[in-house]
Amino acid sequence: CNLMATDPEKAVTVFEKVIKHQPFGPLADDAQVKIGDCYAKQMDYAAAVLAYEKAIREFPESEWAMMAHYRIGECNLLRAKTTANQTGPLAAARDGFDRYIRKYPDGKHAVEARERLTEVTLLQANKEMEVAEFYLRIKKPKAAAHCFGLITQEFAGTEAAENAREGIKYLKGIGALRP
Repeated sequence: CNLMATDPEKAVTVFEKVIKHQPFGPLADDAQVKIGDCYAKQMDYAAAVLAYEKAIREFPESEWAMMAHYRIGECNLLRAKTTANQTGPLAAARDGFDRYIRKYPDGKHAVEARERLTEVTLLQANKEMEVAEFYLRIKKPKAAAHCFGLITQEFAGTEAAENAREGIKYLKGIGALRP
């Protein structure tokens, strides 16, 4: 729809009217997903997620449901990349991609969802590492050690996990973890 490219706000209004006038019509599911697309185009990722969730809830058997599931993860990942507080959006992105992969293991976007899940894992691990390093800077070694421990457990196999193991080793080496 050209209106989506030129005036996404107006396009949302048009799509909402389509749904209002024919909520069970053949275009209602398409319109609901397109509302999410319009919000995503405007970088209003939270509103886009709500629109996609509504599409899934109201049209679970729609041909658009698979796309809506994928875009929930995608929008949450984009939200995490454009906000200072990444923790919530990253967890929501992980959940979105996990749900997509569980529901559509061989779906059109399964490969991309797995790649994005790896990206989310790395971003989460790095974010947790920043928290641990913050605790080191403010001389809170037990809090840093706690974060390092979580990183080694939750993000095993990542560079952050290896760095966290080194952090624990360092703290033990300087005697900062004595009871």
